[in-house]
Amino acid sequence: MDVQLIIGALTAIGAVGGILIGYSSWLNSKRQNIYNEYENNLKLLSDYINNTYFYENDHKYEGIDAYSAMYDLLYREATKKKIEGKEDFIKFYKEFYPKIQASIGDFFRMCHHIAIFVMSHRFLRKARYYDLFRLILPEGARLLLFYNGLVLSSPEFLNALKKMKIFKNLNYDRLIKPQHINWYDRDFFGEIWTIANKSLHLTEKREA
Repeated sequence: MDVQLIIGALTAIGAVGGILIGYSSWLNSKRQNIYNEYENNLKLLSDYINNTYFYENDHKYEGIDAYSAMYDLLYREATKKKIEGKEDFIKFYKEFYPKIQASIGDFFRMCHHIAIFVMSHRFLRKARYYDLFRLILPEGARLLLFYNGLVLSSPEFLNALKKMKIFKNLNYDRLIKPQHINWYDRDFFGEIWTIANKSLHLTEKREA
């Protein structure tokens, strides 16, 4: 009887082990398939960024330069109008956005698709994916994403951007005003939010 119990126990352990091995194999395969799909989405986004163009004053800007040119235009016009508060900026941006929409509208849609794609898969080690996404975004694109997010992004997209700390390495000195960093919750930035606010506080104190 004891031998039969031992054999039964070993059989049960073997069955459980087989199930666990099978599940682990399935999970790894699923993760790899998702990662392959994600890499394809990133490649499409990277290709789109490289092929973006923007015309201003009969000059054609391409690739990364197009995003810099669009942000520089936003910066100049907001500065010229002396935009101060967040509500004033929102009104201003709704009037400004049509000037760049043809060049950048699909970029925002692709970013939305990728961010929501990552959020929707609970099996992913998300930090790895967030880093890859941030790395392919040129600075001009992230600055535009910063201001567009305040006005035209859905709550679902903003939640995804918060989870991935999309502005983790943002050069806040390039914002229209560095203080605008506080138009977002600190969770969008990580440690840079604290560093920026310490810097702003010291600057304000010295100017006083």
